[in-house]
Amino acid sequence: MPVRELRGTPLTTRSGAAQAVVRAVGRRVGRIEDPRFWRLAYRALDSRLVVRLAAAVLRRLPPARQDHLLRRFASAVVFSGWPRQGPGWTNLHASRFLTRLRREVAGARPVARRAAVGRTRAPLRVGCVAQFSGLLTFTKEHFEAAPDDELELSVFDIEYQGHFASYLGSVCSQYTQFAPLTLAEPGSIEALAAAVNAADLDVLVVLLRDPPAGELLDLVETPCIVEMCASSDLLHHPRVGFHVYPQPEADYFVRGRRLFCATSHSEYGPEAVWPGFFLYDTRGLEPASFLGFAERDPLVFVHGSLYKAASPPFLGVLFGLLERDRDLELVFMGHDNGRALDLIRSAAGARGVAGRVTYDGLFSPVRGPDGRVSDPGWLRVESYLRRARLAPDPWPMGGAASRVEAYRSRVPSVHLAVRFDPAAWGRRQHAIAEVEALAVPEATVTTPDDYLALCERCLYDPTTAESIVRAQLEVAERVTDGARYWRQLLDAYEWWRSGLRATQ
Repeated sequence: MPVRELRGTPLTTRSGAAQAVVRAVGRRVGRIEDPRFWRLAYRALDSRLVVRLAAAVLRRLPPARQDHLLRRFASAVVFSGWPRQGPGWTNLHASRFLTRLRREVAGARPVARRAAVGRTRAPLRVGCVAQFSGLLTFTKEHFEAAPDDELELSVFDIEYQGHFASYLGSVCSQYTQFAPLTLAEPGSIEALAAAVNAADLDVLVVLLRDPPAGELLDLVETPCIVEMCASSDLLHHPRVGFHVYPQPEADYFVRGRRLFCATSHSEYGPEAVWPGFFLYDTRGLEPASFLGFAERDPLVFVHGSLYKAASPPFLGVLFGLLERDRDLELVFMGHDNGRALDLIRSAAGARGVAGRVTYDGLFSPVRGPDGRVSDPGWLRVESYLRRARLAPDPWPMGGAASRVEAYRSRVPSVHLAVRFDPAAWGRRQHAIAEVEALAVPEATVTTPDDYLALCERCLYDPTTAESIVRAQLEVAERVTDGARYWRQLLDAYEWWRSGLRATQ
């Protein structure tokens, strides 16, 4: 069937032209600096009327076209860095709007915030729902560290790539396995919600993304629902009591237990936020077994998702180090998204250092059914961490688990930080997200030039390297401490309860 034409112009051509106009308008709007404009713009996105009008327009389109436009909005507005930052940065106002719009288009009934009552019984009944075998946290040791007299833990384990974290069954009061949650099979969501409700929990900790997390929370009756945020985005659902938010980002950060938007110079919304820390797996890396500076090789090691490493400014620093020292080698390991590895290789070739840049494949840090990490790729990661003098953190999007692994392996990891001071508000930054619990002042800079200089000092100055290693080890000890994590949750819950008392 030929493409339908309007006034002699193919529909596909008109669509492309319209998209070009939208992009041009978006760029022009993004240059507006007046925070009063952004307060009005974001207030419009938050408006129930705007959501309903947008949904009414989308409902007139075929489902495939609806899905396409929603995905385009997500890529072009929510995660593109618009209006000021780089790709990967999340516009939280646009993300909240998108969640509400999707629910409206799907015909989901509005869900009111539940009239919650904080319970005081001991032990507190806490449930955790996630795809545990795919997480880089919540190991058997973490659950063993929970205080038995204060917490009674239940695990609702959702299948991840055919696997379950069955090793958690012996360290919690209730362990239940569930099939993957899909909107195509609502029965899977209903079965999990029924199990959660039957457990009569006081607190439910959720480590899921939306969808289908929103559909699950529609059905859950637990008085206090806590989202443990694994990214800078939020689970935008009215029944979330509070969010544990370890990773603020440029122009969105915590002030007074609320998120503050520096673009608009105003509070993001009513969402309650606790600036806690994410719990990391030690991955069996024992610092005492790793070598000191003098026994290490002239090696720079970067591991994690390659899209983070394939940042031109970050690669420029790494290849600059190789140009200055012909004995230095660089090794990458991690998942390739189909473009990152080609970009890295191309950039290395253009700088004439390709012969000393190696990609050594994939690795999986996930624990097997016995609770141990045995992936051959991971064993190679561990071998490089034993040899390397430097494990730099990429930017603009840095790592988290990879940094902790470097910390525990006694490898300096230089970090380029996000600035939250007023002088940086509404300005494009070199980095876009910050894991505050991993901050090591001795290893932190805010400009690319300082980043390069500190990398060189870590490579060639034993005093600098060893000072950073000592500070990193203290941080790593804190963020892998299961007992400290559960204490954080109890403290956050008490804070939430105190807020309830103040409003009753």
